[in-house]
Amino acid sequence: MGPISNLPDVWLRFIVAALATWRIAYMFTVELGPFDVFKRLREYTKVDYLRDDGWPVTNLGRLLSCIKCLSVWSGLLCAILMLTPLWIVMLPLALSAITIIIKEQVVTYE
Repeated sequence: MGPISNLPDVWLRFIVAALATWRIAYMFTVELGPFDVFKRLREYTKVDYLRDDGWPVTNLGRLLSCIKCLSVWSGLLCAILMLTPLWIVMLPLALSAITIIIKEQVVTYE
């Protein structure tokens, strides 16, 4: 049998990977991060220094300014992890994503 031959396990891994993909892309493109690590990474890659066409001046800056672009690469990483026993490392990211989604969509008292 292959590494993901159990169908319910495949769906669980897929959902976890999808949520982790969004969480990684969102963290790097939007959030400050602990000790401002993501903010400093965006500053280092010159995300806020724009060319005439409105895109950042560096390739890495363009990647870190576009959640759609970064989700492709973080999705590739999560797809690879999904096929290995290391898929479980995506679980905290997926749980965090669910918490953020619930907070943003349901909780309106703030």
